[in-house]
Amino acid sequence: MINRLNNLIENHSEDNLLDFKKIQYPLGKNPKKHELLKDISAMANCLINDDKFIIIGVNEIDGKADSFNNIDELIDDANYQNYVIENITPRINFEYKSFNYNGFKLAYLRIFNNLNRPYLLKKEINNTSNNKNVFRIGDGFIRIGSHTKKMDRDDFDSIYFNKNEIIDRSNDLTIIPIYRELMDFELGSSDNYKGSDYLLIDFQILNKSSKKISFFYELIIEDLNQLFITKHRINEISNIYKSTLFNRKNLKAEEFEILESGNKKTILKKNITEIIIPSNSTSKCLFNREIVLEKSKLENIKIKLVLKGDEFKSGELMKELDLMKIRFNENKS
Repeated sequence: MINRLNNLIENHSEDNLLDFKKIQYPLGKNPKKHELLKDISAMANCLINDDKFIIIGVNEIDGKADSFNNIDELIDDANYQNYVIENITPRINFEYKSFNYNGFKLAYLRIFNNLNRPYLLKKEINNTSNNKNVFRIGDGFIRIGSHTKKMDRDDFDSIYFNKNEIIDRSNDLTIIPIYRELMDFELGSSDNYKGSDYLLIDFQILNKSSKKISFFYELIIEDLNQLFITKHRINEISNIYKSTLFNRKNLKAEEFEILESGNKKTILKKNITEIIIPSNSTSKCLFNREIVLEKSKLENIKIKLVLKGDEFKSGELMKELDLMKIRFNENKS
């Protein structure tokens, strides 16, 4: 990401995908805080599906970066998220982070994976200093070149035409289950456990198309009596596994959300995560090889991988593992 940001600063001018700002967008009672809503929704409504960037701390001349201002106290990403969610529908995907450039501390908004256009104001927005109306319910903005304008009939027509023309990319992806028995050394020095009694589970995604694709994924696991989530990668040779792999407290790792518990059944969901896979490429292991099952209890466990994205007309793709059909002498990874 740093190389990408450096390239934007050094070699690009403001356009549909790039904007420079001198200072951070204010919040609170600042009368100009609504500018964030206008700029971020305009980027999201732009019909180009690549990531868009607003780089903060940059003084521009004729659309090109010229000088820089340090962003010493970064506004919390959560504060921006909450303000945008409260006022724009549907939800816009974006992140706000800091980075260093040639000794300056800058920041950026990355607006990504927003295909559910149009993004519109869902509340009346008034100026906090004089209470005059600034935006009305249903107002929308769009980035055209290096400028932002209020959307008109032609803009809405273009968005809906483009939305109806989206190709279903479900067939571009292949979900590849990864599984293998553990090696004894991966369990540490204990003689109480054998690696062959445990199964490592993960997934990779193959993008077979000539275009990159982005989507979100989550993992749903049912009946976790014998499931262990490690805090360290399996391929690290260390005695840490004696204390982490078999510690039931790891089931409460923050990466998982308990959806249901009771009646001898527990359902955990891995928090939704975004991934971008380049053309004709295979992703890394989605869960860092950190899911381990006891083989003798496989009949009590169900694992389902769910992919979600606007480029899937059905809304999501699912892959459920039939753990009882896995042959442990094949597909070693």
